[in-house]
Amino acid sequence: MGKRRKKFHSSNWQQKRAKYEGYGGKLEIGTCGILITHDRGKENFCRNDAFRLFNYFADEWYGPEHKDETNKNVPFKDGGLKTEDDENENEEVEDNEDDCDDVHAALLKEVDVIKDMSSVNNKETRRFNSVKSGCNNIVFIKTHGLKPSEFVQNVIETIEEDKKTLAVARNVLRVHPADTSCKAHLADIKQQAEIYLPEAFEKFLTKKSTDNQANVPKQFNIVYRGRNNEHLHMHDVIDAISSAAQDACPMWRYNCRFEGLHLLVDVIKNVCTMGLAENYTKHKKFNVRELFFPKDPSPAVSEKLCQTEKTQTLTETDK
Repeated sequence: MGKRRKKFHSSNWQQKRAKYEGYGGKLEIGTCGILITHDRGKENFCRNDAFRLFNYFADEWYGPEHKDETNKNVPFKDGGLKTEDDENENEEVEDNEDDCDDVHAALLKEVDVIKDMSSVNNKETRRFNSVKSGCNNIVFIKTHGLKPSEFVQNVIETIEEDKKTLAVARNVLRVHPADTSCKAHLADIKQQAEIYLPEAFEKFLTKKSTDNQANVPKQFNIVYRGRNNEHLHMHDVIDAISSAAQDACPMWRYNCRFEGLHLLVDVIKNVCTMGLAENYTKHKKFNVRELFFPKDPSPAVSEKLCQTEKTQTLTETDK
Protein backbone atom coordinates (compact mmCIF):
# COMPACT_ATOMS: atom_id res chain seq x y z
CA MET A 1 0.00 0.00 0.00
CA GLY A 2 1.19 3.48 -0.77
CA LYS A 3 1.66 6.31 1.63
CA ARG A 4 -1.40 8.26 2.66
CA ARG A 5 -1.59 11.55 0.89
CA LYS A 6 -1.28 14.56 3.16
CA LYS A 7 -4.21 16.92 3.42
CA PHE A 8 -3.71 20.08 1.38
CA HIS A 9 -4.23 23.47 3.05
CA SER A 10 -4.63 26.56 0.97
CA SER A 11 -2.07 29.31 1.47
CA ASN A 12 -4.71 31.99 1.85
CA TRP A 13 -6.77 30.25 4.53
CA GLN A 14 -6.22 33.15 6.93
CA GLN A 15 -7.72 35.60 4.43
CA LYS A 16 -10.70 33.30 3.83
CA ARG A 17 -11.28 32.95 7.56
CA ALA A 18 -11.00 36.72 8.06
CA LYS A 19 -13.48 37.29 5.25
CA TYR A 20 -15.91 34.82 6.80
CA GLU A 21 -15.56 36.03 10.40
CA GLY A 22 -14.80 39.69 9.61
CA TYR A 23 -11.42 41.39 9.50
CA GLY A 24 -12.08 43.02 12.87
CA GLY A 25 -13.32 39.76 14.37
CA LYS A 26 -16.81 38.53 15.10
CA LEU A 27 -19.36 39.30 17.78
CA GLU A 28 -18.45 37.29 20.87
CA ILE A 29 -19.57 37.03 24.47
CA GLY A 30 -18.23 39.92 26.56
CA THR A 31 -18.12 42.40 23.68
CA CYS A 32 -19.47 45.91 24.20
CA GLY A 33 -20.22 48.38 21.45
CA ILE A 34 -22.98 49.78 19.25
CA LEU A 35 -25.50 47.76 17.23
CA ILE A 36 -26.74 49.41 14.03
CA THR A 37 -29.46 48.30 11.62
CA HIS A 38 -29.47 49.17 7.91
CA ASP A 39 -31.28 48.47 4.66
CA ARG A 40 -30.64 45.33 2.67
CA GLY A 41 -27.45 45.56 0.63
CA LYS A 42 -26.27 48.78 2.32
CA GLU A 43 -23.83 47.32 4.83
CA ASN A 44 -20.72 49.14 3.58
CA PHE A 45 -22.55 52.45 3.23
CA CYS A 46 -23.99 52.08 6.73
CA ARG A 47 -20.57 51.27 8.19
CA ASN A 48 -18.95 54.28 6.51
CA ASP A 49 -21.71 56.66 7.64
CA ALA A 50 -21.54 55.31 11.19
CA PHE A 51 -17.76 55.70 11.38
CA ARG A 52 -17.96 59.25 10.04
CA LEU A 53 -20.73 60.21 12.45
CA PHE A 54 -19.24 58.57 15.56
CA ASN A 55 -15.71 59.82 14.89
CA TYR A 56 -17.05 63.35 14.52
CA PHE A 57 -18.65 63.28 17.97
CA ALA A 58 -15.82 61.32 19.62
CA ASP A 59 -13.17 63.75 18.37
CA GLU A 60 -15.26 66.68 19.55
CA TRP A 61 -16.00 65.28 23.03
CA TYR A 62 -13.00 63.08 23.86
CA GLY A 63 -10.31 64.56 21.64
CA PRO A 64 -8.64 63.08 18.55
CA GLU A 65 -7.37 59.53 18.55
CA HIS A 66 -3.88 60.62 17.42
CA LYS A 67 -1.72 62.69 19.73
CA ASP A 68 -1.15 66.33 18.83
CA GLU A 69 2.15 66.47 16.97
CA THR A 70 2.26 70.27 17.00
CA ASN A 71 3.23 70.41 20.67
CA LYS A 72 6.19 72.70 21.15
CA ASN A 73 7.37 70.92 24.29
CA VAL A 74 10.28 68.58 23.58
CA PRO A 75 11.40 65.95 26.12
CA PHE A 76 14.80 66.23 27.80
CA LYS A 77 17.07 63.29 28.51
CA ASP A 78 15.79 63.05 32.08
CA GLY A 79 12.15 63.01 30.94
CA GLY A 80 11.38 66.70 31.66
CA LEU A 81 9.86 69.13 29.19
CA LYS A 82 11.82 71.72 27.26
CA THR A 83 9.89 74.97 26.83
CA GLU A 84 10.68 78.24 25.07
CA ASP A 85 11.80 79.85 28.37
CA ASP A 86 14.36 77.11 28.87
CA GLU A 87 15.69 77.75 25.38
CA ASN A 88 16.21 81.43 26.15
CA GLU A 89 18.05 80.60 29.36
CA ASN A 90 20.37 78.11 27.64
CA GLU A 91 21.53 80.40 24.82
CA GLU A 92 25.07 80.45 26.25
CA VAL A 93 25.53 76.68 25.91
CA GLU A 94 28.05 75.55 23.31
CA ASP A 95 26.84 74.66 19.83
CA ASN A 96 27.99 71.06 20.03
CA GLU A 97 25.94 70.33 23.14
CA ASP A 98 22.88 72.03 21.61
CA ASP A 99 23.16 69.89 18.50
CA CYS A 100 23.40 66.70 20.57
CA ASP A 101 20.40 67.67 22.66
CA ASP A 102 18.36 68.53 19.57
CA VAL A 103 19.19 65.22 17.91
CA HIS A 104 18.36 63.29 21.06
CA ALA A 105 15.10 65.18 21.51
CA ALA A 106 14.14 64.60 17.88
CA LEU A 107 14.80 60.88 18.23
CA LEU A 108 12.71 60.67 21.40
CA LYS A 109 9.87 62.53 19.73
CA GLU A 110 9.99 60.21 16.71
CA VAL A 111 9.88 57.17 19.00
CA ASP A 112 6.79 58.58 20.76
CA VAL A 113 5.08 59.17 17.41
CA ILE A 114 5.83 55.59 16.29
CA LYS A 115 4.46 54.20 19.55
CA ASP A 116 1.33 56.32 19.18
CA MET A 117 0.76 55.15 15.62
CA SER A 118 1.28 51.51 16.56
CA SER A 119 -1.23 51.81 19.40
CA VAL A 120 -3.78 53.48 17.12
CA ASN A 121 -3.35 50.86 14.40
CA ASN A 122 -3.87 48.10 16.95
CA LYS A 123 -7.44 46.80 16.66
CA GLU A 124 -7.72 46.21 20.40
CA THR A 125 -7.00 49.85 21.30
CA ARG A 126 -8.84 51.49 18.41
CA ARG A 127 -11.80 53.60 19.50
CA PHE A 128 -14.22 52.13 16.94
CA ASN A 129 -13.72 48.77 15.28
CA SER A 130 -16.18 47.00 13.00
CA VAL A 131 -17.09 43.47 14.05
CA LYS A 132 -19.05 40.95 12.01
CA SER A 133 -22.41 40.38 13.68
CA GLY A 134 -23.36 37.17 11.90
CA CYS A 135 -26.79 38.54 11.04
CA ASN A 136 -28.16 40.25 7.94
CA ASN A 137 -28.89 43.98 7.96
CA ILE A 138 -26.89 44.55 11.17
CA VAL A 139 -23.52 46.21 11.71
CA PHE A 140 -21.83 45.93 15.08
CA ILE A 141 -19.13 48.44 16.02
CA LYS A 142 -16.94 47.51 18.96
CA THR A 143 -15.98 50.46 21.19
CA HIS A 144 -12.94 51.05 23.37
CA GLY A 145 -12.50 53.70 26.05
CA LEU A 146 -16.10 54.98 26.22
CA LYS A 147 -19.49 53.92 27.58
CA PRO A 148 -21.81 52.96 24.70
CA SER A 149 -25.07 54.01 26.45
CA GLU A 150 -23.80 57.47 27.38
CA PHE A 151 -22.19 58.02 23.99
CA VAL A 152 -25.24 56.93 21.97
CA GLN A 153 -27.59 58.96 24.18
CA ASN A 154 -25.51 62.11 23.65
CA VAL A 155 -25.30 61.47 19.91
CA ILE A 156 -29.08 61.06 19.53
CA GLU A 157 -29.87 64.12 21.63
CA THR A 158 -27.35 66.26 19.75
CA ILE A 159 -28.70 65.16 16.37
CA GLU A 160 -32.25 66.01 17.38
CA GLU A 161 -31.24 69.40 18.77
CA ASP A 162 -29.09 70.56 15.88
CA LYS A 163 -28.99 68.96 12.43
CA LYS A 164 -27.28 71.90 10.78
CA THR A 165 -23.62 71.27 11.59
CA LEU A 166 -23.69 67.48 11.32
CA ALA A 167 -22.89 65.11 8.50
CA VAL A 168 -26.12 63.55 7.25
CA ALA A 169 -26.15 59.74 7.71
CA ARG A 170 -28.72 58.35 5.28
CA ASN A 171 -27.85 54.67 5.65
CA VAL A 172 -27.89 54.43 9.47
CA LEU A 173 -31.19 53.28 10.92
CA ARG A 174 -31.63 52.27 14.58
CA VAL A 175 -28.65 52.60 16.90
CA HIS A 176 -28.71 50.45 20.05
CA PRO A 177 -25.98 50.59 22.71
CA ALA A 178 -24.54 47.35 24.05
CA ASP A 179 -22.93 47.99 27.43
CA THR A 180 -22.59 44.30 28.22
CA SER A 181 -23.11 40.95 26.54
CA CYS A 182 -23.53 37.37 27.67
CA LYS A 183 -24.53 33.97 26.39
CA ALA A 184 -28.08 33.79 25.05
CA HIS A 185 -29.48 31.50 27.77
CA LEU A 186 -32.05 32.46 30.37
CA ALA A 187 -29.79 31.62 33.32
CA ASP A 188 -26.90 33.67 31.90
CA ILE A 189 -29.18 36.58 30.97
CA LYS A 190 -30.64 36.69 34.48
CA GLN A 191 -27.19 36.54 36.07
CA GLN A 192 -25.84 39.29 33.80
CA ALA A 193 -28.89 41.48 34.48
CA GLU A 194 -28.31 41.20 38.23
CA ILE A 195 -24.75 42.47 37.68
CA TYR A 196 -25.51 45.17 35.12
CA LEU A 197 -28.78 46.76 36.27
CA PRO A 198 -27.73 48.11 39.74
CA GLU A 199 -24.74 49.96 38.28
CA ALA A 200 -26.71 51.23 35.28
CA PHE A 201 -29.63 52.48 37.39
CA GLU A 202 -27.24 54.21 39.81
CA LYS A 203 -25.53 56.06 36.97
CA PHE A 204 -28.93 57.05 35.61
CA LEU A 205 -29.89 58.59 38.95
CA THR A 206 -26.58 60.43 39.33
CA LYS A 207 -27.19 62.14 35.99
CA LYS A 208 -30.30 63.73 37.46
CA SER A 209 -30.01 66.65 39.85
CA THR A 210 -30.08 65.98 43.57
CA ASP A 211 -33.30 67.95 43.97
CA ASN A 212 -35.17 65.82 41.45
CA GLN A 213 -33.85 62.41 42.44
CA ALA A 214 -36.74 61.84 44.81
CA ASN A 215 -39.23 62.64 42.04
CA VAL A 216 -37.62 60.36 39.46
CA PRO A 217 -39.91 57.34 38.89
CA LYS A 218 -37.93 54.16 39.51
CA GLN A 219 -39.48 52.29 36.62
CA PHE A 220 -38.11 50.88 33.38
CA ASN A 221 -39.39 49.26 30.23
CA ILE A 222 -37.81 46.45 28.21
CA VAL A 223 -37.43 46.39 24.42
CA TYR A 224 -36.56 42.91 23.18
CA ARG A 225 -35.48 41.90 19.71
CA GLY A 226 -34.26 38.42 18.77
CA ARG A 227 -32.47 37.57 15.54
CA ASN A 228 -31.25 34.20 14.25
CA ASN A 229 -32.25 32.55 17.53
CA GLU A 230 -35.16 30.15 17.92
CA HIS A 231 -34.56 29.04 21.52
CA LEU A 232 -35.47 32.24 23.37
CA HIS A 233 -38.88 33.85 23.46
CA MET A 234 -39.67 37.45 24.27
CA HIS A 235 -41.88 36.81 27.31
CA ASP A 236 -39.39 34.40 28.87
CA VAL A 237 -36.55 36.91 28.55
CA ILE A 238 -38.65 39.77 29.92
CA ASP A 239 -39.76 37.67 32.90
CA ALA A 240 -36.17 36.64 33.65
CA ILE A 241 -34.90 40.24 33.52
CA SER A 242 -37.79 41.62 35.59
CA SER A 243 -37.25 39.01 38.28
CA ALA A 244 -33.51 39.75 38.27
CA ALA A 245 -34.29 43.45 38.70
CA GLN A 246 -36.53 42.71 41.67
CA ASP A 247 -33.78 40.69 43.32
CA ALA A 248 -30.92 43.13 42.63
CA CYS A 249 -32.86 46.44 42.76
CA PRO A 250 -35.99 46.09 44.91
CA MET A 251 -36.85 49.79 44.49
CA TRP A 252 -37.09 49.45 40.72
CA ARG A 253 -39.94 47.71 38.94
CA TYR A 254 -40.78 46.78 35.39
CA ASN A 255 -43.59 48.71 33.64
CA CYS A 256 -44.45 47.80 30.07
CA ARG A 257 -46.09 51.22 29.44
CA PHE A 258 -43.33 53.40 30.86
CA GLU A 259 -41.55 55.55 28.27
CA GLY A 260 -38.90 57.31 30.33
CA LEU A 261 -36.23 54.60 30.57
CA HIS A 262 -35.82 51.54 28.34
CA LEU A 263 -33.58 48.52 28.66
CA LEU A 264 -32.63 47.47 25.11
CA VAL A 265 -32.10 43.71 24.88
CA ASP A 266 -30.84 42.35 21.54
CA VAL A 267 -30.21 38.66 20.90
CA ILE A 268 -28.07 37.77 17.89
CA LYS A 269 -27.48 34.04 17.45
CA ASN A 270 -25.85 32.97 20.75
CA VAL A 271 -25.04 36.45 22.13
CA CYS A 272 -27.34 38.70 24.17
CA THR A 273 -26.52 42.43 24.55
CA MET A 274 -27.99 44.98 26.98
CA GLY A 275 -28.00 48.77 27.06
CA LEU A 276 -29.99 51.64 28.58
CA ALA A 277 -31.77 54.36 26.61
CA GLU A 278 -33.65 57.43 27.88
CA ASN A 279 -36.78 58.65 26.09
CA TYR A 280 -36.49 55.90 23.50
CA THR A 281 -39.87 56.44 21.86
CA LYS A 282 -39.55 60.23 22.02
CA HIS A 283 -36.30 60.11 20.04
CA LYS A 284 -37.83 58.10 17.16
CA LYS A 285 -36.64 54.83 18.73
CA PHE A 286 -33.05 55.95 18.11
CA ASN A 287 -33.56 55.88 14.34
CA VAL A 288 -30.91 58.22 12.95
CA ARG A 289 -32.50 58.48 9.52
CA GLU A 290 -35.84 59.48 11.04
CA LEU A 291 -34.07 62.12 13.12
CA PHE A 292 -32.36 63.57 10.05
CA PHE A 293 -35.29 63.08 7.66
CA PRO A 294 -38.63 62.98 9.52
CA LYS A 295 -41.64 61.77 7.56
CA ASP A 296 -43.55 65.04 7.98
CA PRO A 297 -40.80 67.66 8.48
CA SER A 298 -41.57 71.25 9.14
CA PRO A 299 -40.54 73.84 6.49
CA ALA A 300 -37.70 75.10 8.69
CA VAL A 301 -36.29 71.59 9.21
CA SER A 302 -36.55 70.67 5.52
CA GLU A 303 -34.82 73.91 4.50
CA LYS A 304 -32.04 73.29 7.04
CA LEU A 305 -31.49 69.75 5.70
CA CYS A 306 -31.33 71.02 2.13
CA GLN A 307 -28.69 73.55 3.11
CA THR A 308 -26.57 70.90 4.83
CA GLU A 309 -26.76 68.64 1.77
CA LYS A 310 -25.71 71.51 -0.51
CA THR A 311 -22.73 72.40 1.70
CA GLN A 312 -21.63 68.74 1.83
CA THR A 313 -21.79 68.37 -1.94
CA LEU A 314 -19.82 71.60 -2.40
CA THR A 315 -17.10 70.49 0.01
CA GLU A 316 -16.84 67.07 -1.69
CA THR A 317 -16.49 68.70 -5.14
CA ASP A 318 -13.83 71.09 -3.81
CA LYS A 319 -11.80 68.19 -2.48
